[in-house]
Amino acid sequence: MNKLDPLGTFQWPELFQKYFPNQEPEHISNWPKKLVEEYHQKAIEFTLKHAYNNNTYYQEQFKNHNVTPEDFTNLDDLEKFPFLQKDALRGNPWLLLSVPKKEISHIHMSTGTTSQSIGDHIYQLHTWEEFYTISKYIKPNTSANIDPGDIVIIALPYEMSSAGISLHRVHENSTNSIVVNTGKGGFYSDPLKTIIIMKDLKADVILTTPSYAMYLSEIAEENGINIIKDIGLKKMWITGEGCSNSYRDRLQNIWNCKVFRNYGSLECGPLGVECDEQNGFHIYESFIHMEVINPQTGDILPPGNIGELVVTSLNRVGAPLIRYRVQDKVFIETAPCPCGRKTARLFLRGRIQDQLAVAGQSFSPFQAEDLLYKIPEMGNSHQFIFTKSGLTLRIELKCGIENTPELRDKIKCQMEYILGEIHKIEVVDKIPRTGGKTVRIIREEN
Repeated sequence: MNKLDPLGTFQWPELFQKYFPNQEPEHISNWPKKLVEEYHQKAIEFTLKHAYNNNTYYQEQFKNHNVTPEDFTNLDDLEKFPFLQKDALRGNPWLLLSVPKKEISHIHMSTGTTSQSIGDHIYQLHTWEEFYTISKYIKPNTSANIDPGDIVIIALPYEMSSAGISLHRVHENSTNSIVVNTGKGGFYSDPLKTIIIMKDLKADVILTTPSYAMYLSEIAEENGINIIKDIGLKKMWITGEGCSNSYRDRLQNIWNCKVFRNYGSLECGPLGVECDEQNGFHIYESFIHMEVINPQTGDILPPGNIGELVVTSLNRVGAPLIRYRVQDKVFIETAPCPCGRKTARLFLRGRIQDQLAVAGQSFSPFQAEDLLYKIPEMGNSHQFIFTKSGLTLRIELKCGIENTPELRDKIKCQMEYILGEIHKIEVVDKIPRTGGKTVRIIREEN
């Protein structure tokens, strides 16, 4: 009997028993590349056979592309297999079910940010055993770890989304920290209550989204709470939304602590985590295999090239993902990180649908945001609004900064260096805050 398996009934997946015999989650980050590739080949081989033998959708897709699991003999063979498109999952909660339904213990539903209409949400199915392994092996293998006994605030959604409850479970099971579920955006999740809890308990760490971390700092200031003296965070983890380096730098200055990014998705679960170098996401290679493709042709791109992320799950039996197109724009760096870990690193450039197209050119929203928050007069929120007239940049200014034509011209000139022609700079007192995902890109062209 142990903390992870209080009933003494849990069986680790066979491949985990072979490649992680001591159940050490940090182990894979120090493996030689050849051993990682061997493990991925065996895990993908198992996944292809399991899906083909137990799921009608995968059987049909494989047959339509004239492939069988036996056609996979090395990692390069994975490109023979069809992609799994996000649209195939919409409104089909049981599409990927590959075990008897009674073996599924938990279902997460998408928050609806990419849903097109009622009934087209995406669902994530997990067996009980998968939750055990994720809880054990998701522990960040970085020097930015959460320490035993730390007071950890989970200011992420607990309803619908997988974010809050998943990370709650992880830190209860694998970091020996003290977890506090304040939530974010729910009925009881008032931001002032969260700040009061952090102050009363002297929180060490918070896990939240970038925009909500900023919002909490504003609520604290409005209520006379000095977040540095009255709370004194040791570190912050942000996830759930993209974030540029300069926005992260602003959070670090405001909260006076290091801020680390965590990357994942509803369908794929955990994907990557930053280390103290804050230079790319160390990929969770115990759980997933990644490819980067040309989104137009589907061809695999070599490391260092920007393209669309494709994920194949490893050791996932409830609803395995095979070549799932995540619709995020990324590139992968295979050179060792200065921190010494050997795992490949992923660099995120935003969702493909959120790329900023101005005058025929495409730009990463993070690239534009990074420049924007380097402007000293810039406040804490912004929106890119596309209309028939062109791009409007809606912004807040820092408290005490006067909204003058000269300042708007200065901001317009600096941002046009990246974005090309900007129709208008619109300065507002306050862009509405929300407990949900912050919408930075608004399209009103139609």
